[in-house]
Amino acid sequence: GQGSLYSLEATLEEPRCKRTTVCQLPVSRKTLLCSFEVLDELGKHMLLRRDCGPVDTRRTEDRNETLKSTLPALNRDSLPQDFSVKMASIFKKFVRTYNRTYESKEEAQWRLSVFASNMVRAQKIQSLDRGTAQYGITKFSDLTEEEFRTIYLNPLLRSEPGKKMQLAKPVEDPAPPQWDWRSKGAVTNVKDQGMCGSCWAFSVTGNVEGQWFLKRGTLLSLSEQELLDCDKLDKACLGGLPSNAYSA
Repeated sequence: GQGSLYSLEATLEEPRCKRTTVCQLPVSRKTLLCSFEVLDELGKHMLLRRDCGPVDTRRTEDRNETLKSTLPALNRDSLPQDFSVKMASIFKKFVRTYNRTYESKEEAQWRLSVFASNMVRAQKIQSLDRGTAQYGITKFSDLTEEEFRTIYLNPLLRSEPGKKMQLAKPVEDPAPPQWDWRSKGAVTNVKDQGMCGSCWAFSVTGNVEGQWFLKRGTLLSLSEQELLDCDKLDKACLGGLPSNAYSA
């Protein structure tokens, strides 16, 4: 069997926001430009992707031209008849592997559609890659691009310059052939920030841990959670600046 993949764009009036991660975006959104990918298999339709963003009239015409040029190629791509069944099976394995839980069946179905869209996109990118990069399932595979940007790409880095940091003194001695601070005992175990935009806190604690080791000879694992709770200059899981955290 074969299927057709359709890409659509529409301008929508934004309803009352119910998704926490989107509501916390630092910009006001009234009218949205949304793009959709829909899989048509023997008359059955499955939503694979739904991404929405604020309308930018300067970019709309360019995006429409790009869409027109790619639609014919997408519609000619054939997909297996059992695509939905296979994708659902892969998604279930993803849920077990990364211990995902969803609040409702509707939320799970939505995440499945996001996951399927990301997998189709990863496969297309993989087919175009000419290097050694591998594209596929990660713990972020059920997130939209907008959600990933909101949670993990610190918005304050774009909106606030931050305080100037003191420059480190340059090293005059020649660099050794190799150097691994882990083997020197200066680095703690890998930590995971989870679904929280707290990279700024992890970068600060990691630096202080290493500097403490160099000065005192002992390695301490510091608390990122303390910065999230007590730093009043930054915005906890909504982002922050390392330069603020050092003086908080």
